[in-house]
Amino acid sequence: MVCNNFPLKKMAKGAITDNLNSYSDNSVSWQALSFTYFFSKHWGVDANFQLGGSSTHQYSPNIDINNQSYPKINNYYISSNNNYWTQNPPLCDFNRVNLGIIYRLEKDKFVFYPKLSLGLTSFSTYSATEYLKQKNANDILQLDYVPNKSFSVTDFTVSASTTVGYRIRKRLIIFLDLTASLFRPDLSYSASITDLNTGIKSSTWNYGYKNDVSGLSLGTGIIIEMPTRNHWHKRMKRTYRYHRYPNNE
Repeated sequence: MVCNNFPLKKMAKGAITDNLNSYSDNSVSWQALSFTYFFSKHWGVDANFQLGGSSTHQYSPNIDINNQSYPKINNYYISSNNNYWTQNPPLCDFNRVNLGIIYRLEKDKFVFYPKLSLGLTSFSTYSATEYLKQKNANDILQLDYVPNKSFSVTDFTVSASTTVGYRIRKRLIIFLDLTASLFRPDLSYSASITDLNTGIKSSTWNYGYKNDVSGLSLGTGIIIEMPTRNHWHKRMKRTYRYHRYPNNE
């Protein structure tokens, strides 16, 4: 399944540190793995794993840091492009795993699958460093942006969805899915300046990301239904009787 994600409450604050976490509010996600098992006619369990990627920009944190830091520290200027993340940008912005209860309702060739899930949303965080040189002097400052959780943030997530499908073959269904999700990151960044001549460090700014993040996603895909255990058992029984009693109906 491929989904377009539309934010209702964004995680991004318009701050310089937005580029130092890999979660993207505007994104496309791919359901890499999904499994559903119905233990009764209407009720079942569903598990899935999703990968999310930005749909609006490519990460270029050095450029953003250069542009945003200069106005804040106007007695200094950036001396070079020796700015860096502690790691390279991730292959995907975020990933999500869900486990939930699903309900099945069928009418003619249409199927309806409401679902309520609990899961985890995970994304990476990075620190960054840049160097500032004083105008008409030789003093150099080191500016550091450091997250309170390095390299990994995993947050509890609640989601509810409704899937509407149309059966185009006996065991093949094409569907549309609408999902609402909510999570609250426990993430903050601090910025500090170190005078490299004196070794004195001072804190400057704090950026918090601890508000609810919610969104809607609209996706489409196909469902392939696997034969049940009873189906295979009955088929094998019929085959066995045919070979044993070839003259019987």
